[in-house]
Amino acid sequence: MQLDFSFSRTNHTFWGQWLWTTDLISLFATLILMGFGTLLIMAASPAVAHTYGYGTFFFFKKHLFFTLLALGVLFSVSHMSLVTLRRTAFVGFALCLLLLWATLLLGTPIKGAKRWLSLMGLQLQPSELLKPCFVIVVAWLLSESKRLTGHFQGQRLCVLLACLTVVPLLLQPDIGMTFGVVVVFVIQLFLGGLSYLLLLGSGFLGAIAFLAAFFCFPHVRHRLESFLYPELGNPFGDQFQTLQALSAIQKGGWFGVGLGEGTVKLNLPDAHTDFIFAVAAEEFGLLFCVTLLGLYALIIARAFWYALHAQSLFKTLAIAGLASCLAVQVSVNVASVLGLIPTKGMPLPFISYGGSSMLSSALVMAFLLAFTRKRFY
Repeated sequence: MQLDFSFSRTNHTFWGQWLWTTDLISLFATLILMGFGTLLIMAASPAVAHTYGYGTFFFFKKHLFFTLLALGVLFSVSHMSLVTLRRTAFVGFALCLLLLWATLLLGTPIKGAKRWLSLMGLQLQPSELLKPCFVIVVAWLLSESKRLTGHFQGQRLCVLLACLTVVPLLLQPDIGMTFGVVVVFVIQLFLGGLSYLLLLGSGFLGAIAFLAAFFCFPHVRHRLESFLYPELGNPFGDQFQTLQALSAIQKGGWFGVGLGEGTVKLNLPDAHTDFIFAVAAEEFGLLFCVTLLGLYALIIARAFWYALHAQSLFKTLAIAGLASCLAVQVSVNVASVLGLIPTKGMPLPFISYGGSSMLSSALVMAFLLAFTRKRFY
């Protein structure tokens, strides 16, 4: 049997058809982000590894492993048909929701929160993998509710599933992930026909939930007070990390101080995760950071364009929800580093260290590439 690896449009092999029906611009932008992420982890992680007593390239090797695994997810899932995507999302959501609740009993406590499960020596954060599956499930339920008006209570089912997802997130607690899931859920509800009155009601409930979190979760209150009143906060806590990040951005200037020459990673315990954007700014400069943000903006903008031109409500809601996942995560991470909002433990997609985050980001992009393939339009 002969294998045809040519890139011609006349190549009708499995890979040839996939190549010429996929949004190559978004695909290449994603691969570039993964490459940048590998470079930044190589620059940021050795200092953190030494702090924890690991080998110099401990985190880099693990990141490389998960990057290769993410590439497998990206290419395999993006091949799926619409029906297979929906079934995969439903199965993935059910499994991840079960694991999410299991973290409350079996989770490994890290920094006062039970968000991870230990599986075969690896730390898995079920909420990260649940998020993209939840988006697809909500999109299908809302679209079916519109199609079968009066015969299928899709909106009520969505609210029920959202509650089943949010409750364990709050109990872990993981306020950042809760915020991300709720924001994307409300966006999908709005695009699915949620009235302005109900939208205002959702905003009112959100304000009440924020006040409840402030009074019920000490770490939320501490972070907000530390953000609003730095003189009351821990000088070595959240505000310290933000000030260090801002100093690194200023020091990096337009072109950076050079690979491996930065010093912010020596002072930040989260330099390879939540604050890796600061490492990028110091060592590679503002122009590099603008390029990173431009790649994210390109992917998100193209996704919303596809959502606007989709031929079914299901595709519109799914694509818009997935794009919103990326937009919210990037916005929260960068805003935290720049000191625009209180620090939030939300990784930068494809850049920050973290196996669950990398696989979740790859799953989001794989779903996006599958939904935006030309054969779906």
